[in-house]
Amino acid sequence: MLKFSKGEIILNFTYKDMPIRNLLGHNNTKLNIPRFQRDYSWEKKEIEEFIEDLLLSLELKDSTINTGEYFLGTILLAGDLSLSGSDVEVVDGQQRITTATILLSTLASSFKLIQKDELANIVWSYIIKSNDDGDKFRVLKNYTANNYFEYVIQSEPAEDIPAVDEETERIAFAKTFYLNYLKEENLKNNLCRIHNNEDFQKVEYVELLKGLRAQLLNSLIICIATKDRNSANHIFEILNAKGKQLEPIDLIKNSIFESLNQVEPTDDTNNKWKKIKSTLIERNEKVEFSTFFRHYWLSKYKKVKESEIYDDFLDKIKREDYKVFLNDLVLSSGIYKKITSPLPSDIENRQQFFYILSSFEYLNKYFSIKSCRVALLSLMRARHDNRITNVQLKKILTFLHAFHFAYSALCKKRANAFEAKYSRFAINVSNSADANDIGIHIDALINDFKSLLPNYNEFENEFIKLEFSKSNNSKNMITKYVLHNLERYYAQSELLHTNISVEHIIPESSSHPETLNIGNLILLEKEINEKLGNLSFIDKVEGYTKSSYHHMKKFLEKSNVNNPFFEENITDRAKELAKVYYDEILLK
Repeated sequence: MLKFSKGEIILNFTYKDMPIRNLLGHNNTKLNIPRFQRDYSWEKKEIEEFIEDLLLSLELKDSTINTGEYFLGTILLAGDLSLSGSDVEVVDGQQRITTATILLSTLASSFKLIQKDELANIVWSYIIKSNDDGDKFRVLKNYTANNYFEYVIQSEPAEDIPAVDEETERIAFAKTFYLNYLKEENLKNNLCRIHNNEDFQKVEYVELLKGLRAQLLNSLIICIATKDRNSANHIFEILNAKGKQLEPIDLIKNSIFESLNQVEPTDDTNNKWKKIKSTLIERNEKVEFSTFFRHYWLSKYKKVKESEIYDDFLDKIKREDYKVFLNDLVLSSGIYKKITSPLPSDIENRQQFFYILSSFEYLNKYFSIKSCRVALLSLMRARHDNRITNVQLKKILTFLHAFHFAYSALCKKRANAFEAKYSRFAINVSNSADANDIGIHIDALINDFKSLLPNYNEFENEFIKLEFSKSNNSKNMITKYVLHNLERYYAQSELLHTNISVEHIIPESSSHPETLNIGNLILLEKEINEKLGNLSFIDKVEGYTKSSYHHMKKFLEKSNVNNPFFEENITDRAKELAKVYYDEILLK
């Protein structure tokens, strides 16, 4: 036992180097990754480097695979390794131990596929062991991934259950990656590439698997162990002082879980954390926990750098408020997901709230404006709390997508200052007691942003370049957005028909280069559009008169059989549309 003084703190610990095989179930030790530890976070880069470093350490001599020296790093444990059957917490090194277990599991599966059941069972003995009474236990218990790790990695045969959050998705990816990597052809090709030696192709597949197994199990670790959890935490800080820092969300999770540490009769804290994680990967867009949390923090507390969020959390959220904070995080994650991936059920399928869905779709899908989510989260929390009126919400959401269309999507101006503006606005909304206060902040934001709008010459110059092509989808979404809003303007209604399509007045098949331009485009019912096909404008007019769309009716007042629309009219019409859009839609 060594003692080391860190200031006035005495750290008691033991350390020794050992092959990792001696850690995995040695002395019937159970390794536990506590519930408050960071999630499994390794992705393709890390898991590929892990296996290729092991393969690089192998040596080929006279067609025989030999292991080489490989240092796997330092493992920090809290518990008594000398006590048989003890439960030991993994304080540092959980990513490597988890990955090693995944690789062992896939090695066992690879042996099984070539009918080497005995070899597979030997590998499994480092994953599942039996104590002196014959009772089986898992060498590694991962409390962050819970049953998923048990069923998918530590069960034979593995259960086919879906990943439910970011962590389990990464575990699933690692397993799939290693299973594919260890296929005979792939393993041989990779060994030849890594060693620049084609002789690996001549080695029996089973010997290559055995070589990788031995290299992994013989890899050296420095194992630091302490019975004192406080000493473990201080040693962890020392070991990581110069390394890659944990993300703020990992540190925040650690603080919350250590404080809210009641696990019986139910681990409410862990259940709520898992609910947030699962909520963020639902629907179409998967959201990183860290991304959501940053937007959440900026919407309620303070605009800070990513690296400063944890310190700000410790300053603003007291331990006695952790439970309330976690409950608010659960609520906000559900609201945030409705912002990033809206569904009609979110607005009870009520037409009067359709503008909410369309606004979110425009900002997310059409313009890819993520900075505004800070404001949207605060606004939708206010809606949840009945602190904002429908008129106010419609006013600000409609303005935001109109602004970002002109400023960001059309004129492509830099938006690096908006996060700070959105954070100030969101915090003001979060702190507002009622709709009157919120209305003041909405008007202030709109006035601020209006001063940033491009002038008309800038707007027109970019507007008349808009195009729509059936063969090129890159610019189509912005053009559709413009056509949708022109129809809303002429119809004086927020609602659009569901059978909508974009019509090229002069057929797209025409050789004239301007036929894709906004000046040649208008909305039309799909069934009418399909019937008209590539007819000339004169032959289309009768079909146009059957349209119920208001913009089409407006167009026919000027262009009809008696006053045909020609290719040379396209540019002039584009400029007319630009003027209407800027004066009557954007500035209103």
